Amino acid sequence: MSLVKSIPALLAAAAIFCVPMATTVALVASAPAQAQAPAADAAKPAEAAPAAAPAAAPAAAAKTEKVAVENPYGIKALVNHGDWISLSVLAILVIMSMGSWYILVVKLFEQRKINKDAKAAAESFWSAGTLQ
Repeated sequence: MSLVKSIPALLAAAAIFCVPMATTVALVASAPAQAQAPAADAAKPAEAAPAAAPAAAPAAAAKTEKVAVENPYGIKALVNHGDWISLSVLAILVIMSMGSWYILVVKLFEQRKINKDAKAAAESFWSAGTLQ
């Protein structure tokens, strides 16, 4: 297969790969900002809490507090706490995944072309008057 014919397959494989990776990178980048918000609430002075406690008690009973739990097995933890070996393994896996997606898309295009040629050959065979 020539390089010109494989460009659409390469672009499709890159698009299939880049969308989840861009989402993952965006989530990893926004996670530190979300993690700092509860820390700012904890840094409030202790004197303000007793004064506001009687007024806020009925509202606190009706409202449940959401607690963010950090996943120790996610991509974010791997990037933040991983050493060079784990990051290089992640890079190799990403490269191999891109190669797999490329092969998958190229084979789909080739199969579609072969099926189209087979259908045309079958139609021309059955519509022909003689074998020649």
